[in-house]
Amino acid sequence: MKSPSKKATKLAKVHPVRLTPFQIDKVARGLELKQELSHDVACTTIKDWQEERIKYGGSGSPRPYGDLRSEIRKFQGSLLQACQAYRRLSRTALHEIAIDVERLPRFSDKKSRSSLAIFAMTAPSKGFDEIERLMSAVQALAQTTARTVTIYSTIGGRPWNIANNLLLLHLAELYEHLTGKRPVRKTKSYKDKMPGRPSGEFYDFVVPFWTAQNRTLRGLDGALKTWTTLRKKGASPSKLLQTMFQRVSRWQKPTS
Repeated sequence: MKSPSKKATKLAKVHPVRLTPFQIDKVARGLELKQELSHDVACTTIKDWQEERIKYGGSGSPRPYGDLRSEIRKFQGSLLQACQAYRRLSRTALHEIAIDVERLPRFSDKKSRSSLAIFAMTAPSKGFDEIERLMSAVQALAQTTARTVTIYSTIGGRPWNIANNLLLLHLAELYEHLTGKRPVRKTKSYKDKMPGRPSGEFYDFVVPFWTAQNRTLRGLDGALKTWTTLRKKGASPSKLLQTMFQRVSRWQKPTS
């Protein structure tokens, strides 16, 4: 039996997505932009988006799904342990924590031999409320993380496909922002040449970014099918663009 060649076993190379100004201009001209969005603003958005993605968006060597599932499960477990520990706290212990959460001054009774010689003069009602608020947030985060674990438990495949799945999630968000339309996977009808082949504005929009990352169009159609399936299963939408608007100074609204 022949052993697999190095070429067959080597992970696919993932390149940072960095289009040239000319390519960005061409991409923007191929879109039916929202009425309130000019061509120049669209080009600037795409340029900043790709820079943000290179910095924070996860382009580069992908990690296996198993590693991600394990990391997310550990985080979820820590959150659940925190919730359980909170429920096991005695009223006295919770009272002492609430004093410091509310930052109340403590006083020492030198005559007392009690272990609670250091006390506060007022009841920490605001401290109790703040602890309750924080633990509710932790519990909500644990529930959200459980949903993420469920999503990642339903998908698999080769590790290097993760980068391509992420790229499509990010591009779907960018496309919707620029056009105001929901991205949809379309194929040519039987009346066209090569029926069943991918087509449409979203496909044409994705092509230059996919080619920049993979140096080939191979695998794009299959990745679009996977992206459609993940979206139907309730995959969380990308928040890369929203993060960019918060981080990059030119997109921040002036405060009065």
